[in-house]
Amino acid sequence: MTFENATVLITGGTGSLGRTVIRRLLKADRGLPKRIIVFSRDEAKQYAMRMAYARRRVATEDLVYQKAHERLEFRVGDIRDWHAVVAVLQGVDVVINAAALKQVPTCEYFPYEAVQTNITGAENIVRALREQRLPVHTVVGVSTDKACKPVNVMGMTKAIQERLQKAQKLQASLQKQVTELTAETAKATGERKDTLHDQLSLAKSGLDIATSEVQDAQDDLTEAGANKMGLLQQQRQLHEDKWHRKDAQGNDQFEKDTEKLFPATAEDRDGLIYRYQQWWALRQKMKLLRTAKTHADEAATAATEEHEALAAQIDAEKFNSPDLASHSTLAGPAMWAIRQPRPG
Repeated sequence: MTFENATVLITGGTGSLGRTVIRRLLKADRGLPKRIIVFSRDEAKQYAMRMAYARRRVATEDLVYQKAHERLEFRVGDIRDWHAVVAVLQGVDVVINAAALKQVPTCEYFPYEAVQTNITGAENIVRALREQRLPVHTVVGVSTDKACKPVNVMGMTKAIQERLQKAQKLQASLQKQVTELTAETAKATGERKDTLHDQLSLAKSGLDIATSEVQDAQDDLTEAGANKMGLLQQQRQLHEDKWHRKDAQGNDQFEKDTEKLFPATAEDRDGLIYRYQQWWALRQKMKLLRTAKTHADEAATAATEEHEALAAQIDAEKFNSPDLASHSTLAGPAMWAIRQPRPG
């Protein structure tokens, strides 16, 4: 693979791995890129890197660094942000996804953040390339040895990232093959048509399997909490069905549905991820309760104001009536005396 005259995007370009990759690219061991886009959310590190390359003195063995700052383009953005990812991928030839949370203790204490960066970020790249039909030549995903039989959050997120990227790549390849074979089969005749038809059937079967694999990966994302909209929709549906669904014995079905949403084996129930999932479900319930309380308070306030306005209207009508003026709160003692009939 050569990078000669290519536009290279490095997500997480200001991180430890991203900085190393940039140095290697600028040495032109595999060709000198036309442009290197450094994409990260840390503007301070971007500024420091920009200044370091702008002030770098050229050494004899590093002549390639001359005017290196002119090849570097810095873009502030978050790989978790779908719109930012779509924007930065425009006109890119090679993507190196180095953005990640890779400190094992940090991922254990903040598992949802690890899911958002390591899984959702990679999914945003794959989804953007597929839906926007961007002509990116190569995408390089960075993984870890901890993804092999993972026992911690960092390894789990990287394992799901690998699975998602491989499944999407296979699905795209098979989809292209099915399209090409369909077009060739329509034009062919005789034995060649029969041969192409068999190849097309085989390709469609492979595409079905790859599509199922992608769907399984998407389900893993939802269970891990990365697909926020899908997770919230499931939780909302569970809350809506809570008061309508009962099991055969007449018991509440909500607890069983929650277990389906967050499946866990007996040995996992004491794990950090399971505890976090339970906390997240409880947090969503509390948010719904706070919203309901706010609506109830607003309704009570509106009812009070309406009652006071109606009472004031009735009082005013009493005051303007000769027979009821004495019963109005607007009439003081003096007004009461004035409205009393004179003795005959």
